[in-house]
Amino acid sequence: VSGAFHSPLMSDAAKKFSLFLEKIPFNEPIFPVVSNATGNYATSARRIKDNLRLQMDHPVLWEKSMRVLMSDNFTTFMEVGPGKVLQGLMKKIDRKVEVKGSGLEI
Repeated sequence: VSGAFHSPLMSDAAKKFSLFLEKIPFNEPIFPVVSNATGNYATSARRIKDNLRLQMDHPVLWEKSMRVLMSDNFTTFMEVGPGKVLQGLMKKIDRKVEVKGSGLEI
């Protein structure tokens, strides 16, 4: 990668980001959100905010996140943005799930 993302070297930026997030009102989610920082569901606005901050200076638990979704019978996934890196990673986890690219570039 081109930076120290998702590592302790980002802790100063994570603190600033946390202060920024506190200024933004979050509604309680209608659906649970899987966090790549924990690999588990977040079911409250507070937990989602906390997890967004954690993503900056903690390892990404992407595979754990995907396995949590698959254990709850999710079988179709879509990668939004350029490239197909996550599609390739998902196929290494389980070739039976359907993985699509959105064609959208952000």
